[in-house]
Amino acid sequence: METLGSRLRMLAKERGQSDAQIGLAVGISKGAVNHWMNDRRVPPQKHLVVLADIFGVTVDYLLTGNTAPPPNWIDEDELVRAQVAGINGPKLTEADYALVCLSRAHVSAGPGHVPPEEHFYGSLAFNRAWLKREGVNPAAASLVRVKGDSMEPTLHDGSAVLVDHQRRDPAVRRGIYALRIGEEVFVKRLEKVGELLVISSDNPTHSSRALGGRDLADVEVIGRVVWQGYTFRDN
Repeated sequence: METLGSRLRMLAKERGQSDAQIGLAVGISKGAVNHWMNDRRVPPQKHLVVLADIFGVTVDYLLTGNTAPPPNWIDEDELVRAQVAGINGPKLTEADYALVCLSRAHVSAGPGHVPPEEHFYGSLAFNRAWLKREGVNPAAASLVRVKGDSMEPTLHDGSAVLVDHQRRDPAVRRGIYALRIGEEVFVKRLEKVGELLVISSDNPTHSSRALGGRDLADVEVIGRVVWQGYTFRDN
């Protein structure tokens, strides 16, 4: 018999998303997601809305398996297409752009940050040609806010960063990654040196550290940061 948990597991498998990746997008722990996946708990309404947006389905489908949209349901792609079509110049359609969820969860460029429960902002549209060129699957990506100054001048406090959840191995390519250490989420520069994971900040006033052995059991690399966006304001 299909359940809410089985539908969530199926959607996550289809999109190649782990419990941790979904938890980051929603703004909760991966343990809570695991409870939902195994029908030990039912997501509250506010989380169901975000899950439906992440997977591109309706809340009704998550709860009942019904694929028919409710009468007043608005297709967000249709809304974006209508807005884009109003811009002077070539007509652009949903085939040109993909929506990526923007989470209220923050990744700390500082002493460490536990993602809040209130999480959902909406979505941002990215050009599909650009995503393809960068090798980013929009279904396996999310946007989160940077909090703190330890990655200055590269990443700015309050900026939104695009995290590619399919690139999670700093041994393959060093760079800036979102990672979880215990229950805290960070954005740092990562590099594998032998058996050690070197975690460093771009701001020279912040220290670096190297983890190895048993300490690595508490580390989960969430994804590589591939883009940053922020509003410039004169002081």
